[in-house]
Amino acid sequence: MGKAKGLCGGKGGSMHLTDVRIGAYGSFAIVGAHLPIAVGLSSPRAYLGDDAVSVCFFGDGTTNIGAFHEALNLASLWKTPTIFVCENNRYGEYSPQSLTTPIERLADRARHTRCPASSSTATTCSRCTPPPARRSSGRAVAGAPR
Repeated sequence: MGKAKGLCGGKGGSMHLTDVRIGAYGSFAIVGAHLPIAVGLSSPRAYLGDDAVSVCFFGDGTTNIGAFHEALNLASLWKTPTIFVCENNRYGEYSPQSLTTPIERLADRARHTRCPASSSTATTCSRCTPPPARRSSGRAVAGAPR
């Protein structure tokens, strides 16, 4: 049951959240499809010079698909203010990370694009410290030192 006052008016599910009025440009049923879109949405921000950033959340299985690598590559190349947040539960749908991914620290996958990356062991937002988020946002707005 969805909430009538929710983003989707009680219809759809977590894969279909969109409300352009508040800057929620959607999530998609295709794994990783939103990463290049987030880069595209943040591109004008680099030119306008404002403080807006695109933030996109994705699961660890997404780091195995082409859209992930393409999005990081373009974000780095175009110096867009995009923050990628990987929520790693060590399972990509039905498969454990150890059987699908040759590395343990997924943030290392950003190295080839020169995107700054960091990891946290926090499991809830209340345990995340604001300074790393502020640093990420500041780097994203500044075009991130490469």
